[in-house]
Amino acid sequence: MNRNPTRGSTLVLSLVFAVVFTAIIIFFIKFKSGLIPPPSQNSQSSTETSDFKSYTSQDLGISFKYPKDWFVNEKDYEIMLTSYETEFGENRSPGNNQLKMFINMFSNCFPDYEKDLIYPGCGEGGEASKNTIISKEGRPVQAGTFYKYVVRTPRNDEFVYYILYKDDKNIFQVEKHPDPSQFEKEFEEIVNSIKIL
Repeated sequence: MNRNPTRGSTLVLSLVFAVVFTAIIIFFIKFKSGLIPPPSQNSQSSTETSDFKSYTSQDLGISFKYPKDWFVNEKDYEIMLTSYETEFGENRSPGNNQLKMFINMFSNCFPDYEKDLIYPGCGEGGEASKNTIISKEGRPVQAGTFYKYVVRTPRNDEFVYYILYKDDKNIFQVEKHPDPSQFEKEFEEIVNSIKIL
């Protein structure tokens, strides 16, 4: 019986070539249709996440992400988040190229927290100290709804209040100094990342 070893090797090589060629064609079809993301997108998103640290406050019951070169301090149920090194009690306003944020529980006296904005000091000043809400903007975030209020005092001073509202038990006030700031993008990213534990 005569066997031709060259013919068997050729058949095996042809079969391997056909499988590899088919795999390459399937890969390119999926790549072009977007089922496989390009490598640069994967490396970019991992770089973005490595630019942030996570912080959890058991006292406030929240967690959030913040730029890795920023500073976080917490004291008496209040978080201070800054783009520069500082500490609680330092009586210095941030410069135009800096940002100081505070996050704390909103201490409300009234069942409706908007009344606390209208009647400061739990309403002790009566109608004479009544504020007016000039504008209210809200947008959904993962922790609830984030509101920006502009409030006018009886002396015509205007103040901005940021409120993060999930429910009547989870209301947080967020402060930003200066406002507006050159760090608006970072401010939004921090707010968007807040989770309630």
